[in-house]
Amino acid sequence: MKDKLYKTSFDEVADLYDEVRPGYPSEIIEAVITGSSLPDNASILEVGPGTGQITLPFAERGYRILGLELGENLANVVRRKLADFPKVTIENMALEDWPVQADSFDLFLSAQAFHWIKPDVGLSVAHRALKPGGSIALVWNLEASHTTDFYKTTTPLFNKYVPTDPNRPNPPGSYELYKEALIDSETFSNLQEKTVDWEQSYSKVDFLKLLDTFSPHRQLEPNIRNAFYKDIEAVIDTFGGTVTRLYRTALLLSVRGR
Repeated sequence: MKDKLYKTSFDEVADLYDEVRPGYPSEIIEAVITGSSLPDNASILEVGPGTGQITLPFAERGYRILGLELGENLANVVRRKLADFPKVTIENMALEDWPVQADSFDLFLSAQAFHWIKPDVGLSVAHRALKPGGSIALVWNLEASHTTDFYKTTTPLFNKYVPTDPNRPNPPGSYELYKEALIDSETFSNLQEKTVDWEQSYSKVDFLKLLDTFSPHRQLEPNIRNAFYKDIEAVIDTFGGTVTRLYRTALLLSVRGR
């Protein structure tokens, strides 16, 4: 039940998610296309498109995309956002409920979402859905701000207000877990990795909006969440009203075997 609440909490703030959640560097998009030898007429299955942060650059390149989005509001936002791309179809459903179209896709894609799916389940569905020789591409925007003064100053506040939930399986940032699963997989091979470091600056307002799109914060009691944000706001003021967040976008790319 707790896991379901985490997974669906983003849907409460779909428009906010679309406004402030970061996209993905073009180098990662090109690495997926090149590393998977994606043909011009490729068909892509995307799991958890959110509001289309990685869907859009693939749609702009003319690929056919079927997106499976658990959140109804998120699905509506991405449909509206990609209305001008007739090759994109968004289904409001979980991967686990999807009737697998076997041997149908050139690329199985998931960005900032696959950690909600158990590796054995996700890789099994990916293997069945992909054409022989098709590729799975898993992408995450990882927090890389650990060395910054702002991160160090606010860490005690996160520890105070947002304690780690031991009942929460596969929290975001489970990059290593899925890397190990692909290394150990008997159905995927030729694992490729690529990382790109970049940064993005946020105003005080936008940084608080960003915090409000993360599931652990969404699950806080309103009075606790408000106190947390107020304390974060006070720290941002001491840093001149701006937060620069460092990101490391990480790609895992592997090829389906027989």
